[in-house]
Amino acid sequence: MDALLEDDDDVGLAISEKLANITNKAFSKQHSIDAVKKKKESHKRPKNCEKIIVPKGNKEIWRQMHKQAFTKKRDPRLMNVQSLITKSTCAIVTVANKLLNLDGQKHDAEIRNCLDAIYLLGHANTTMSMQRRDLLRPVLKSDYAALCDSNIPVTSLLFGDDLPKSLKEARQVGNVGRDYASKNGKRFGFSQRHKNDFSWKKKHQFQQKRLKKDQ
Repeated sequence: MDALLEDDDDVGLAISEKLANITNKAFSKQHSIDAVKKKKESHKRPKNCEKIIVPKGNKEIWRQMHKQAFTKKRDPRLMNVQSLITKSTCAIVTVANKLLNLDGQKHDAEIRNCLDAIYLLGHANTTMSMQRRDLLRPVLKSDYAALCDSNIPVTSLLFGDDLPKSLKEARQVGNVGRDYASKNGKRFGFSQRHKNDFSWKKKHQFQQKRLKKDQ
């Protein structure tokens, strides 16, 4: 992730002064809740773009969060940030669609820019979902830690649609890990503690022999 930050200082062609002022203002100040809400409401999600959503927390996980007030407040805040990402995506998708309907070949460069923006915003939204999972990891029981794995797809729900199935798979992964650790500890016929005790005895015997020899 850190490698993605190195291009922040890249500079391209200049845009119109008016547009530059609007953009710089947008990225340099906190905006009022009402103004942001109004902007968000003006951009609807296309009916066939069902993936442009903010994943909700699974009810089963939400119940575990209930006892930890800080965690329960933090997740909705991150969801609010994701809603800004998804609404921005909806606005860009609408522009790209209009350009395609006008003349796709004529506006090829503009459409490609829109597609790049959609790609990056989609990546940002998915990354935010994974970050939400990681932040919720302390709330989960140790057996369920595998639920935070990136292999479990994000759907309309943060931990996937079939949580019972995911929980079952998480338990199996946890059991495999414990079985391996157990077998690995008995591989040489003694535990790590016994191994350390054995080394200490050898060292002690050597010191005793050396002491007798010196006498």
